[in-house]
Amino acid sequence: ALTPRVASGVTAALGSGDYRFPGQDPGVSEYSQPQYVERERLTVEDYDEIINLGWSGFAEKHRERFTFFSPDQIIAWTQRQTEHYTRERETWDARGIPSLCGAIVQSPLMFLSTKRSLTAFTMDLHRIPDKVEAAMDAMVDGFIEGAIEAAGLTGIPGVFLVLERGGGFYYPLRIFERFEFPYMKKMTEAFAAEGLLTVMHFDQDWTLNLPYLRELPRKMCVVELDSTTD
Repeated sequence: ALTPRVASGVTAALGSGDYRFPGQDPGVSEYSQPQYVERERLTVEDYDEIINLGWSGFAEKHRERFTFFSPDQIIAWTQRQTEHYTRERETWDARGIPSLCGAIVQSPLMFLSTKRSLTAFTMDLHRIPDKVEAAMDAMVDGFIEGAIEAAGLTGIPGVFLVLERGGGFYYPLRIFERFEFPYMKKMTEAFAAEGLLTVMHFDQDWTLNLPYLRELPRKMCVVELDSTTD
């Protein structure tokens, strides 16, 4: 679900993009999944404004850079999306199947990685680590507040937290300990304090990182793994 905010619509627009499809595009096996084509939607220079404005302020200021829709159109679209989400929940409820999550949010690392691109963001972590950390600090509270509000709108007491790129498959523990785990911990604790379950979506191998999960709120987190974590 989406909150009725311009920043929510801009964030959704940033998540859209091009795909390469199995059996149609070069380099994608017919037995593969569709492949998302990453682009550098955010620049190195954007970090300073995110630090000063937070993500919502930055998104609202630069709306026209990422979408041609007006603020009123964006808010109307977010409201329609939430209404659709609620109708789907009611459909599953009628069949006796509970819905776990009423909101979806990325960690700051995951968000910046997909909007800067994995390669560019990884270079940022090594070249300008303090600036990246400051931007994450400026973003995380807004992400938390938005997810809590969205869960309230849907009436589903759970948050889907996307954490695909912070694990040991991509980065050593020194990166995880500074740029992923503190934010993961802060987000799950904030959600738990509101009575919200967190479903943490992990891709690739998180074996190195599993011991850290003991520090997260007990009985309030679900780990969603693929087949690569031992």
